[in-house]
Amino acid sequence: MSFEAQQSIVGKLLNDSVYRIPRNQRSYVWEERNWNDLYQDIELVVKRVSNSHFIGSVVLMKENPEAGLGVYTVIDG
Repeated sequence: MSFEAQQSIVGKLLNDSVYRIPRNQRSYVWEERNWNDLYQDIELVVKRVSNSHFIGSVVLMKENPEAGLGVYTVIDG
C-alpha cells in the first residue's frame, strides 16, 4: 500500500465527494464546542484574508467514483 499526501481546498473536499466511515471506526465524538472551535478557526482565516491554513490531516482511501462524485473511505482524521 502506498500513500500520497495532497493539499486540498476545504470546499472541494466537502462538496465534491462522498465519505464512508467503516464499521470498525470508533464512534463519532464531536460535540457543539468542537464545531464552535472549528468555526472560529475558519473565521479567523477568513478575516486575515489568508491564502492557506492547516486544519489537520485526514487519511482517505480512494474508491470508485459514483454519479460524478469522488468516493473515499475514511481511514483516520
